[in-house]
Amino acid sequence: MIEDLVRTHDRDRYLASLFAPDAARPHLFALYAFNVEIARIAALVSEPQLGLIRQQWWLDTLAAIYQGQGAADHPVAVALAETIAAHRLPRAALEQLITARAFDFYDDPMPDSAALETYLGHTQSALMQLGAIVLCGTEAAQAAEVSGLAGVAYGAG
Repeated sequence: MIEDLVRTHDRDRYLASLFAPDAARPHLFALYAFNVEIARIAALVSEPQLGLIRQQWWLDTLAAIYQGQGAADHPVAVALAETIAAHRLPRAALEQLITARAFDFYDDPMPDSAALETYLGHTQSALMQLGAIVLCGTEAAQAAEVSGLAGVAYGAG
């Protein structure tokens, strides 16, 4: 289910994940499926308030995971919880990935290039850095600057 979600909704990351070591692949799929779930909230709701409610559910689910209460009975949340436990992913990055997407609920243009950079930093760049943590563990810190730049380039492209 998780792999299929990524294959269907984020083909580029799905294909890139196929080159990852076998042991890392399920964790990358969990991370990317989480991103798919968050990114598509705006397309699934008819009003911004409904999107904010869905975001809050994910924030509450993350809080429960980090407090050791486990994940909700949601396949992506369960897979993400396993990935968080296995790789000690930073909570703040996942929370920012969720909250940054609130911008998507409104039809407002991006105010300026600095706002776009911030948005892409919290979404695309963060996702790349989290993927680096899954692949490289503690050595992923060396990829932080590159992840930041690559995420902005990927999102702007």
